[in-house]
Amino acid sequence: MSTLKVNAITETDGSAFPFGKILQYKIVKKTDGASTTSTATAGVEVSSDLRISLTPQNANNIIYCQANLTISTITSSTANFKIYRNTATDFSGTSTLIMPPDTNSANVDGNMNAYGSSGFIGTLPVTAFETASNTTARTYSPFWATQGNTVYINQWSTNYNTTSTFIVMEISQ
Repeated sequence: MSTLKVNAITETDGSAFPFGKILQYKIVKKTDGASTTSTATAGVEVSSDLRISLTPQNANNIIYCQANLTISTITSSTANFKIYRNTATDFSGTSTLIMPPDTNSANVDGNMNAYGSSGFIGTLPVTAFETASNTTARTYSPFWATQGNTVYINQWSTNYNTTSTFIVMEISQ
Protein backbone atom coordinates (compact mmCIF):
# COMPACT_ATOMS: atom_id res chain seq x y z
CA MET A 1 0.00 0.00 0.00
CA SER A 2 1.28 3.46 -0.95
CA THR A 3 0.14 6.73 0.59
CA LEU A 4 0.38 9.93 -1.43
CA LYS A 5 0.00 13.48 -0.18
CA VAL A 6 -1.60 16.20 -2.31
CA ASN A 7 -0.54 19.72 -1.33
CA ALA A 8 -3.04 22.58 -1.28
CA ILE A 9 -3.10 24.84 -4.33
CA THR A 10 -3.19 28.59 -3.71
CA GLU A 11 -5.76 30.71 -5.55
CA THR A 12 -4.62 33.91 -7.28
CA ASP A 13 -6.01 35.95 -4.37
CA GLY A 14 -3.72 34.07 -1.95
CA SER A 15 -6.45 31.94 -0.34
CA ALA A 16 -5.92 28.21 -0.06
CA PHE A 17 -7.88 25.91 -2.33
CA PRO A 18 -8.11 22.73 -0.25
CA PHE A 19 -7.97 19.28 -1.79
CA GLY A 20 -8.47 16.11 0.17
CA LYS A 21 -5.45 14.00 0.93
CA ILE A 22 -5.10 10.59 -0.67
CA LEU A 23 -5.09 8.39 2.42
CA GLN A 24 -4.88 5.03 0.67
CA TYR A 25 -3.81 4.18 -2.87
CA LYS A 26 -3.94 0.61 -4.10
CA ILE A 27 -3.25 -0.67 -7.60
CA VAL A 28 -3.34 -4.13 -9.17
CA LYS A 29 -2.66 -5.42 -12.68
CA LYS A 30 -3.85 -8.09 -15.06
CA THR A 31 -1.21 -9.21 -17.53
CA ASP A 32 -2.89 -12.17 -19.23
CA GLY A 33 -5.85 -12.34 -21.58
CA ALA A 34 -9.45 -13.33 -20.95
CA SER A 35 -12.80 -13.06 -22.70
CA THR A 36 -16.52 -13.00 -21.99
CA THR A 37 -19.73 -13.70 -23.85
CA SER A 38 -21.88 -12.94 -20.77
CA THR A 39 -25.07 -11.03 -21.38
CA ALA A 40 -26.00 -11.03 -17.67
CA THR A 41 -27.59 -7.78 -16.48
CA ALA A 42 -25.12 -7.53 -13.58
CA GLY A 43 -22.22 -8.62 -15.78
CA VAL A 44 -19.48 -10.97 -14.61
CA GLU A 45 -16.23 -10.16 -12.86
CA VAL A 46 -13.47 -9.33 -15.35
CA SER A 47 -10.88 -11.15 -13.24
CA SER A 48 -10.15 -11.86 -9.58
CA ASP A 49 -6.68 -10.42 -10.42
CA LEU A 50 -8.34 -6.99 -10.40
CA ARG A 51 -9.90 -7.15 -6.91
CA ILE A 52 -8.85 -4.56 -4.35
CA SER A 53 -9.81 -4.73 -0.67
CA LEU A 54 -9.91 -1.56 1.40
CA THR A 55 -11.03 -0.50 4.88
CA PRO A 56 -11.94 3.20 4.87
CA GLN A 57 -10.47 5.35 7.63
CA ASN A 58 -13.53 7.62 7.81
CA ALA A 59 -17.15 7.15 6.77
CA ASN A 60 -17.21 10.61 5.11
CA ASN A 61 -14.26 9.96 2.81
CA ILE A 62 -14.56 9.38 -0.94
CA ILE A 63 -13.59 6.03 -2.46
CA TYR A 64 -12.47 6.55 -6.07
CA CYS A 65 -12.08 3.58 -8.44
CA GLN A 66 -10.53 3.57 -11.91
CA ALA A 67 -10.05 0.55 -14.14
CA ASN A 68 -7.87 1.06 -17.22
CA LEU A 69 -8.89 -1.91 -19.34
CA THR A 70 -7.48 -2.77 -22.75
CA ILE A 71 -10.39 -4.45 -24.51
CA SER A 72 -11.19 -5.63 -27.99
CA THR A 73 -13.89 -7.20 -30.11
CA ILE A 74 -13.35 -8.94 -33.41
CA THR A 75 -16.88 -8.32 -34.72
CA SER A 76 -19.64 -5.81 -34.11
CA SER A 77 -20.37 -5.74 -30.39
CA THR A 78 -21.21 -3.60 -27.38
CA ALA A 79 -19.08 -3.99 -24.26
CA ASN A 80 -20.43 -2.80 -20.91
CA PHE A 81 -18.38 -2.15 -17.76
CA LYS A 82 -19.38 -1.67 -14.13
CA ILE A 83 -17.51 -1.36 -10.85
CA TYR A 84 -18.93 -3.27 -7.90
CA ARG A 85 -18.28 -3.17 -4.17
CA ASN A 86 -18.64 -6.43 -2.23
CA THR A 87 -18.74 -7.19 1.47
CA ALA A 88 -16.35 -10.16 1.11
CA THR A 89 -12.78 -10.31 -0.22
CA ASP A 90 -13.68 -13.28 -2.44
CA PHE A 91 -16.82 -11.52 -3.76
CA SER A 92 -19.11 -14.09 -2.12
CA GLY A 93 -20.92 -11.41 -0.09
CA THR A 94 -23.37 -8.70 -1.05
CA SER A 95 -22.48 -6.73 -4.19
CA THR A 96 -23.45 -3.13 -4.88
CA LEU A 97 -22.97 -1.30 -8.18
CA ILE A 98 -20.92 1.86 -7.60
CA MET A 99 -22.36 5.05 -9.14
CA PRO A 100 -25.15 3.44 -11.22
CA PRO A 101 -26.80 5.47 -13.97
CA ASP A 102 -30.33 6.77 -13.32
CA THR A 103 -31.65 4.02 -15.57
CA ASN A 104 -29.96 0.69 -14.86
CA SER A 105 -32.09 -2.10 -16.23
CA ALA A 106 -30.13 -3.84 -18.98
CA ASN A 107 -26.65 -5.22 -19.60
CA VAL A 108 -25.87 -2.08 -21.62
CA ASP A 109 -26.28 0.12 -18.53
CA GLY A 110 -23.30 0.73 -16.26
CA ASN A 111 -20.27 2.95 -15.68
CA MET A 112 -18.97 2.79 -19.27
CA ASN A 113 -19.98 1.34 -22.63
CA ALA A 114 -17.98 0.77 -25.80
CA TYR A 115 -19.25 -0.15 -29.25
CA GLY A 116 -17.45 -1.26 -32.38
CA SER A 117 -19.36 -1.80 -35.62
CA SER A 118 -16.63 -4.00 -37.09
CA GLY A 119 -14.39 -4.65 -34.11
CA PHE A 120 -12.08 -2.44 -32.08
CA ILE A 121 -9.17 -2.47 -29.63
CA GLY A 122 -8.26 0.21 -27.10
CA THR A 123 -7.62 1.07 -23.48
CA LEU A 124 -10.72 2.43 -21.83
CA PRO A 125 -11.00 4.14 -18.42
CA VAL A 126 -13.90 2.97 -16.29
CA THR A 127 -14.37 5.27 -13.28
CA ALA A 128 -16.77 5.46 -10.36
CA PHE A 129 -16.72 6.88 -6.85
CA GLU A 130 -18.80 6.82 -3.69
CA THR A 131 -18.81 8.14 -0.15
CA ALA A 132 -17.49 5.38 2.12
CA SER A 133 -20.58 5.63 4.42
CA ASN A 134 -18.89 3.44 7.07
CA THR A 135 -15.49 2.03 8.01
CA THR A 136 -16.30 -1.57 7.17
CA ALA A 137 -13.85 -3.53 5.01
CA ARG A 138 -14.95 -3.99 1.41
CA THR A 139 -13.62 -5.21 -1.94
CA TYR A 140 -13.95 -3.52 -5.34
CA SER A 141 -13.73 -5.13 -8.78
CA PRO A 142 -14.66 -4.30 -12.39
CA PHE A 143 -17.35 -6.37 -14.15
CA TRP A 144 -18.23 -6.67 -17.83
CA ALA A 145 -20.92 -7.92 -20.20
CA THR A 146 -21.71 -7.82 -23.90
CA GLN A 147 -24.84 -7.70 -26.03
CA GLY A 148 -23.41 -10.38 -28.24
CA ASN A 149 -20.27 -11.91 -29.61
CA THR A 150 -17.06 -12.01 -27.58
CA VAL A 151 -15.25 -9.22 -25.71
CA TYR A 152 -11.56 -9.70 -24.89
CA ILE A 153 -9.26 -8.11 -22.33
CA ASN A 154 -5.50 -7.66 -22.90
CA GLN A 155 -5.57 -9.15 -26.40
CA TRP A 156 -7.07 -8.95 -29.87
CA SER A 157 -8.55 -12.45 -30.02
CA THR A 158 -5.27 -14.29 -29.29
CA ASN A 159 -2.82 -11.64 -30.58
CA TYR A 160 -1.55 -8.16 -29.62
CA ASN A 161 -1.16 -8.87 -25.89
CA THR A 162 -1.38 -5.94 -23.45
CA THR A 163 -1.98 -5.22 -19.75
CA SER A 164 -4.74 -3.61 -17.67
CA THR A 165 -4.81 -1.97 -14.23
CA PHE A 166 -7.28 -1.17 -11.45
CA ILE A 167 -6.80 1.59 -8.88
CA VAL A 168 -8.76 2.31 -5.69
CA MET A 169 -8.08 5.41 -3.59
CA GLU A 170 -9.51 6.75 -0.35
CA ILE A 171 -9.60 10.56 -0.37
CA SER A 172 -10.24 12.56 2.80
CA GLN A 173 -13.02 15.14 2.89
